[in-house]
Amino acid sequence: MFDRPHAPRAPAAAILRGTRLIVARVLTALAVLVLLPVAALAQGPWSGEWQTYWRDGAAILSLDQDGDRVTGTYEPGGGRVEATADGARLVGTWQQRGASGNFVFALDADGAVFTGRYESGEYWNGERIDPAAAATGPFTRTDTPREALRTLLAAGNRVAYEGEPTAMRMVERLMTFEGAPSDSREEALRRRLLWALVDLSTFRLRNAPGSVDGDTAVFRIGPAGTTETFELRFRRASEGWVLVVPPLDVIQTDTARLLDALGHASIDEARAARADSPRGALRRFVLGTKDWDGPGRDRALAALDLSYLPAQLYEIQAPVLADYLKRVLDRAGYPIWQEIPDDPARPTPYEHYRHPAGAIVIERSVTAEGEPGPWLFTADTMRGAPDLFTAMQDLAVADGLRDAAPLTDFFRLRQAVRDRAPALTLRYGLLEAWQWGLLVGAGIAAVLLGWAAGRAATALLRGLDRWLSLELEPATIRRLDWPLRVAVAGMAAIFAFGWLGLAQTALEGASLAITFVTTLAIALVLFRLVGLVGTHLRHRAEETPSVVDQIFVSLATGLVQMLIVIGGIVALAEIVGLPYEGVLTGLGVGGIALAFAARDTVSNLLAGAILMADRPFRQGDLIETDHGLATVELVGPRSTRMRTLDDTLLVLPNAQLTDRGIFNYNKRRRRKILLQIGLTYDTPRDRLDAFVERLSDTYQAQDRADPTSGWVGMTGVGPSSIDIELWGYFRVYSHDGFVKARHALVGDIIELAKEVGVTFAFPTRTVHVAAEGAEPRNQLARPEPAGDVSAADAR
Repeated sequence: MFDRPHAPRAPAAAILRGTRLIVARVLTALAVLVLLPVAALAQGPWSGEWQTYWRDGAAILSLDQDGDRVTGTYEPGGGRVEATADGARLVGTWQQRGASGNFVFALDADGAVFTGRYESGEYWNGERIDPAAAATGPFTRTDTPREALRTLLAAGNRVAYEGEPTAMRMVERLMTFEGAPSDSREEALRRRLLWALVDLSTFRLRNAPGSVDGDTAVFRIGPAGTTETFELRFRRASEGWVLVVPPLDVIQTDTARLLDALGHASIDEARAARADSPRGALRRFVLGTKDWDGPGRDRALAALDLSYLPAQLYEIQAPVLADYLKRVLDRAGYPIWQEIPDDPARPTPYEHYRHPAGAIVIERSVTAEGEPGPWLFTADTMRGAPDLFTAMQDLAVADGLRDAAPLTDFFRLRQAVRDRAPALTLRYGLLEAWQWGLLVGAGIAAVLLGWAAGRAATALLRGLDRWLSLELEPATIRRLDWPLRVAVAGMAAIFAFGWLGLAQTALEGASLAITFVTTLAIALVLFRLVGLVGTHLRHRAEETPSVVDQIFVSLATGLVQMLIVIGGIVALAEIVGLPYEGVLTGLGVGGIALAFAARDTVSNLLAGAILMADRPFRQGDLIETDHGLATVELVGPRSTRMRTLDDTLLVLPNAQLTDRGIFNYNKRRRRKILLQIGLTYDTPRDRLDAFVERLSDTYQAQDRADPTSGWVGMTGVGPSSIDIELWGYFRVYSHDGFVKARHALVGDIIELAKEVGVTFAFPTRTVHVAAEGAEPRNQLARPEPAGDVSAADAR
């Protein structure tokens, strides 16, 4: 037997060590997964920081849970809480300077929000603060009154306008009170009133005191558009300069004085009145870009004067231009809102930034009616934003700001190109290098895509024609080929222009031309496609007896095609800058003139609609008009095509059919039959009676005979026969059926005559010749047998 070889020891030891390492890591991971929830439970669901709100205030509540005991503090106010936790329920007391009470909180299932109230029954709700969001803010320096004011304004604006509660800590740290407040509510009121005064003011930070030798400093500020000011006082503290909050009566006096100067009764009224201003426009735009994927997008775009953009390019160009402007503003400086004028009656535009490559200007717009509109970034600012960004793109964003994520796909693509190959962002002529390269590639791709779409559509239509027997003509299919190719290629080119940011460059004219041609091609494709579907449906309608289907298909096809033409004209007018209201007015006036000139055609079209509603006949019906009997072949929107009994084509305008009477033989519930039967004069009476009696039975025995009808009897003596009349009805609806039923009845009558032994008479004449000079015989001639012509006494 062969000896089994022994594995080397070194590899075996390595495998063993690797296995142990893997097992150890798995056990460690499992321990982490198990112990983390346990640790969280041990810490308690109430531990952490919470942004809380009540009816007239807000505070950051910091809680620490140890078992079922929860303690904490909240600021501002210097309050303390002590409570007992019972699962998701927290019951306890709160206390701050001059006030105290009870509260109850209930935590939601996610542990992120609590709902509560305190002893007066008012709400006290809160949401958990993400630890990652508890940043110190863009500015922290307080070594001079100017830096302390900058830090305070940046933090206060984040609290007031961006909803960042953690910034309130910085606001509290940078404020000190002159005279101890009676309680925390007075403290909050004084802080809120002072902030409102600062927020209503306009000033430049560079005018604030910089380096100061003493321990106090003063800076007077006031609202734009007035001469009133009030005093901001600073005090040197151990950790830097802080703002001194005056006593309540001083703040209230300053508030009343400034509101009187502004002409408003309250702070809220003043804020609302001054929202439409250069400051309001800049703030709406900047804050809107921070909520770009939500409602902020519309707010940001509404702050821009983009009225010069063609409507059809707005969705492509507007976001890219907003992205350009946002990046320029980020490099122009950190926005302190109180440095931006908020006077809505400002007589001159506000120039926020000037550069050799362009400027950022905000001015009051003018409506189409010539009335003052909202304050907006000017159209020149938006046109120059791309060039301005190109000139300053190498400058880092301002201190206190982070390089924001791109708002559009264009900037995401451009940023990716710049990160990997900065040289490709160099401008050559109208475009940057990467744009030129991708433009050529996109153009080739658009042409190929259009060609493939045309071929695919042609193959699809031919396949459907063979499968469904649509009976489409090859020329009809080919008429869809080129418009479809142009439409698909144009849409691809429009997408590429927006994706590559070309629409807002000097190639805007080319973009408009491509959009014009693409819109025209799309309208042509839709027009011909509707015609193709209408032709197929008309062919199907011709195979059915319903006239409604034919008229409806014809009218519906024409109506949809007319709407496509009108929509195409309006869209093309928008592209070239014509207002659609004027175009629609022109179409209306032209339509009235056309309707008057072609009133007969319009009358026939309306008559076609009447025929569709009344349904007086169907395809295949035998009708009688002023032009005789004819069978209906096709009912169109303007005329009806019929075939007379002698196979002559008859085409009548629909108006002639609705204005005159129409006999529709196919609409009869039964058809009348009237036969005149003549028997010879020599027929005996008994045979006459037998024939009449059995003739009635013969009629009743017919399959189509109406059993409630059938009248048979002798009507008189004719010139050469004894006349018998048969009058009844056949229950048949078509002319062919009536002919067959009558044929069967006549055949049975002939057989009946043979059985009864009577002879049908035919026109005869008996001639009597008298001798010369003899008196004429005044008596009835004796009837002769049918066909017998006698010449009595003939010479």
